Amino acid sequence: MDVACDYSAYFDGLRRACLTEGDLHPLEFLKSLRASGNSVRFGMVTSEGSMEMRGQAEEAGALFLLTKPFGPDDFKTALSAAGF
Repeated sequence: MDVACDYSAYFDGLRRACLTEGDLHPLEFLKSLRASGNSVRFGMVTSEGSMEMRGQAEEAGALFLLTKPFGPDDFKTALSAAGF
């Protein structure tokens, strides 16, 4: 699993930002985290915003799903609504 993680100070309350690379979809990354027992708070940013994808993300434990393209205010709103 190729994952790049870096601490970020761009948004209040955001502790860590991770980007998946290659063929790893954020939903698969979240599922692998949960399968390993990791309960980190998780939000998804993806180009897939269908109701089906939103349902799968929620079922897997994502606190939000933000669809590209988006602006800084959209991201801040999603983080705030998710309790970050």
